[in-house]
Amino acid sequence: MQKGMSLVELLITLAMVGVLISFALPTYQQQQIKAYRTAGQSLLLHYANTQAEFMLERGEYMGADELNMRTTQRYKFEVLMRSKTSFILQATAQNQQSQDTGCEVMSIDQSMLRLPIGCW
Repeated sequence: MQKGMSLVELLITLAMVGVLISFALPTYQQQQIKAYRTAGQSLLLHYANTQAEFMLERGEYMGADELNMRTTQRYKFEVLMRSKTSFILQATAQNQQSQDTGCEVMSIDQSMLRLPIGCW
């Protein structure tokens, strides 16, 4: 009776684990990118709602400084355009998030139009 595993059995097991990881890792990374995209969208929506509240109180929209927009590790947020009656807020992916193909730049305006549509 033999105890333990032979070297061949160990190598086969390691190869199987390697194959499983090679399939699972890209899927995990894509899910991470989607989760961070959702977090970026949440911040854009927060800033848009803050703009709407400010408009109701003061009759105009805020600029980036007043809005206190911040840059995160994954997104740079900015006021792309602002007037008394309209605004466009934009989130630009940076670092690892720039791998989010087709969703590198997301925006929202005063009418809550969100672009690109496929990313929201």
